[in-house]
Amino acid sequence: MTTNSTRRAAEMKVIDAAVAWHLRPVYETGSRLRQAVLDYEALGLDATSQPAFSNNSTDTSAEAGASMVEHVGQLARQCFDEIKAVYMNDGVGLTSDQLEQILNRSHQSVSARVNELRNKGWIRPSGVKRPTRSNRPAIVWMPTVQALTS
Repeated sequence: MTTNSTRRAAEMKVIDAAVAWHLRPVYETGSRLRQAVLDYEALGLDATSQPAFSNNSTDTSAEAGASMVEHVGQLARQCFDEIKAVYMNDGVGLTSDQLEQILNRSHQSVSARVNELRNKGWIRPSGVKRPTRSNRPAIVWMPTVQALTS
């Protein structure tokens, strides 16, 4: 596993344990959550989730990077709002491909924002897959409990 996928797997384990702990009966303990957090911390990974862009020292590269950072918040919020609206209506959510169509944005832009939302804990895989326009299975994203309650 790569460092990013290891971190994501550990983060999802913590999130799932936190949701289970939050929804637990009164008599249960938080041992699953404690163990997930300890496992995550033992990985010693850098947990920062800043938007990444390359800068090969050209003016256009620097401008493109600055532009990305400038518009990241707005597009990420649009993606989240669309996922949340569909989730509230059908109980599942949207694929990145569906978001691309709804927002009329490129795959690269939407995919990056979906990864950002996932890394920040706003969305998670629903466990459902839907076919894309090219008929390939794609993850359906749903809001996390934390994002819905904050």
